[in-house]
Amino acid sequence: MALAYDVETLALKTTFWIIVMIYLGIIGILLIIRSLKAEIKSLKETQRAYAIFLFMYAIGRIFFIFSDYERLAHSESPLYHQFVIIAYIFIIIGLLIVIYVLESHVITKTKHVITYIILILLGVNIIMIFFPHLVPVVRFVNYGLLYAEAILILLIYLYLIINTSGRLRTKSTLIALALICMIVGAILDADALITARISSPFYNPILMAIGATLFGYTQMKE
Repeated sequence: MALAYDVETLALKTTFWIIVMIYLGIIGILLIIRSLKAEIKSLKETQRAYAIFLFMYAIGRIFFIFSDYERLAHSESPLYHQFVIIAYIFIIIGLLIVIYVLESHVITKTKHVITYIILILLGVNIIMIFFPHLVPVVRFVNYGLLYAEAILILLIYLYLIINTSGRLRTKSTLIALALICMIVGAILDADALITARISSPFYNPILMAIGATLFGYTQMKE
């Protein structure tokens, strides 16, 4: 499958993502610093979880960039598929940590069942690095997994919006908006939408930056 954009557009997209990745790293560092000052255990762990997610997402994007250039040079080669699966592994780890913290402090009735399920799927992805010819099948599972994780986190915060008030409701609303930005950005990044000129390769990094800003704001404003 050919890229949905030419070399110049890919170079510009890469530049956008490098700027956004640096920005994610800065927010992540600020969250780590903030967590060191937090006295409440749940708040400290949540801030660290979001910081790690931002770090993991940024690292994952690096491998997606590698995959874009590999596909441009050699089409969908085994190395292309390996880059893609490694990118997914980092992003899944980031979301896994967030889910674990939420299951520890917000949805405790699940007894970390969701965390265990994601761990199994993470293990499948790690194994698939050594079987790149099977990666196209696993990618569909990953799409479902990542969207399911993001939507699950979104539902948790929607529940908090409905059942809380004051500062907690405001904070939950902003986090929900951040998640919506990230989910919409990921959807708009689909090659089919870009090829049909319904979307642009620049929407995802812009929406990711907006989402990260909202995450950082909610976690650092106490």
